[in-house]
Amino acid sequence: MQAWIKRILSKYPKISNLLIVLLTWLRCYDDMYVDREQPEHGRVNFITAQKRAIYVDISRLVDKDANEGVQRVEKIILELLIKNYSDSFFVVPIYFRHGHCYCSYWYANKFKHKKLLEYITADANITEFLPQSIFLRPEINFFMSKSKKVSSWLMTQKIQNNALLINIIHDLIPIRFKELCVTSYAVDFRNEVIATSLVFDATICVSKTVADDYLFWLKDERIVRKVAMKVAYFHLGADIEKYNSHCATTKTLADLSKIEKHDYFLMVATIEAKKGYALVLDAFDKLWANGCNRTLVIVGKSDWRSPELVRRLTLNPMLNKKLFWFNSGISDLDLTHLYKNASAFIMASIAEGFGLGVVEAAKYKKPLILRDIPVFREIAGDNAFYFSATDGDGLADRIAKWIELAEMNLAPSSYELKPITWEKSCDQLMGIIINGQWLCK
Repeated sequence: MQAWIKRILSKYPKISNLLIVLLTWLRCYDDMYVDREQPEHGRVNFITAQKRAIYVDISRLVDKDANEGVQRVEKIILELLIKNYSDSFFVVPIYFRHGHCYCSYWYANKFKHKKLLEYITADANITEFLPQSIFLRPEINFFMSKSKKVSSWLMTQKIQNNALLINIIHDLIPIRFKELCVTSYAVDFRNEVIATSLVFDATICVSKTVADDYLFWLKDERIVRKVAMKVAYFHLGADIEKYNSHCATTKTLADLSKIEKHDYFLMVATIEAKKGYALVLDAFDKLWANGCNRTLVIVGKSDWRSPELVRRLTLNPMLNKKLFWFNSGISDLDLTHLYKNASAFIMASIAEGFGLGVVEAAKYKKPLILRDIPVFREIAGDNAFYFSATDGDGLADRIAKWIELAEMNLAPSSYELKPITWEKSCDQLMGIIINGQWLCK
């Protein structure tokens, strides 16, 4: 059967894409994925070979830009690499193009910056990396574990062109907290981390907490490598107002003005179980029942994997009274507005890799009410009010205590917390790559 399909593909190349779609639908495509020869393709017109190239894999952005935390990080880092490092490197955004039997990375013209126009040919396919190049994967995309061709092609670039393969890990939640994730995703995630840990040269994490967790996991998983994995970490930036990473607003100024009239607590995160929304809603339901007049404002897209949370929000009797939910369509400008006018910022995540909202709120000197987990201690130190409550009553008591302390000007302040800018964050990342600032080698 496979031999027959291969003959058809080679004899009638124009129908290959249609046949691949059919095979995918029939669940046969995975078996064929690694067996076809790679054809010749156009090359990039690099003016000079004096500079090293940084190939930034933005496949997930090209496939579907969910505009969530990781995608925001990815877009800002790419923008800053192009802006600040193009004099020293060819910064080349690339993506994996689905629907081909061979490993096929393409130049991402869709996300192309003006500075790239002079050395990227439109619609070119990558045949090989430039010598001494860097392959940077800003987020998990599952191609390594699902395609032997991708893995072997990257390994070839590593050996033949001395390419440095670098992976950015934002968290290990699907491995460490499998119960918070869909089972199939947790399995795929673990397989992908194993695959990259065997092939990639280095892993850079978004916090020391994640880096330490990853190093422990490598040892616990008994990953066998000829050369030890290089591991490092950097921190993310807070100055979101400088970057147009969010879509245009669909909320009117009147909506924001209505919220401004309240003393409100702000939460910013996707509506999913690991973010601790159920606990916070339980706490505020009790506070409101006891006569508390504080408001809760939530900015976060609904997640299909958390229908109960979405139902609780949409059917809550306090919705648009003391509970406001921005499900989608809020701009960076409006988000900044909400940060500036909040009484305090709450993050109740059961687990996080970083917690972007924490530094974004701290930039505007907002009081922080955080679950007591290691990464929040790393980022906020003593500049936050922590809680360890596991039920709504316990958290309601802690929030009531914070209100009492705040009214006496005794609540912990974030004024001493100095979040870094995105430019500094990108410099930390490149400092690791260029200077080899690894935790271990």
